Amino acid sequence: METEVKILSQTLEIFKARGIKKVTMDEISSELGMSKRTIYELFRDRENLVYKTLEYGMLQEQKDLMAIISEASNVIEALYLIGKDGQMKRGRINVLFFEDIRKYYMAFFDNSPRGKDIRNFEITFALLERGIREGIFLDDLNLEVVNSFIQEMMNLVHNLEIIPDFMERERLIIHNIFLPYFRGISTQKGRELLEAYFTQQNQD
Repeated sequence: METEVKILSQTLEIFKARGIKKVTMDEISSELGMSKRTIYELFRDRENLVYKTLEYGMLQEQKDLMAIISEASNVIEALYLIGKDGQMKRGRINVLFFEDIRKYYMAFFDNSPRGKDIRNFEITFALLERGIREGIFLDDLNLEVVNSFIQEMMNLVHNLEIIPDFMERERLIIHNIFLPYFRGISTQKGRELLEAYFTQQNQD
């Protein structure tokens, strides 16, 4: 298990630095300092390694997000901190990594037996539940419906090609799609917090 985790974590860093599609098994073997035979003893082929690496990366990200949520003082602060954390991490990752996922590997998240967990259905559901408890989101929301819709919005924006610049796309999506939607499901308290975190703080 220790060797498997080492392979997954280091392969993930290689993919983040250079993209996924063009990285060969020879390159992975060389950078990991181990033989391809050792890798193939744990992963049946390159595609299996890619899928396991993506799964590993998303589950690690889920742990990070859950930690942010648990430490935030309210659900809007959690959303704000999650956005900042994502922005910081994405700034360190080659855009080819995201483009390769979008072009070649999105089906994995739909077809995987753990697809909903990997795509962070649990994260968004936890945020919605907490927001209702805190009086930030409307208390008559159907959480299953809202959670599914948020995930579909995320799928949609990942596939948008009308904004070619990746980082600019993210900014426009947050302010033109996600913030208006969250205002719509928020109480007055929630709208005031959204204004405080996403408008006032962004002007600092």
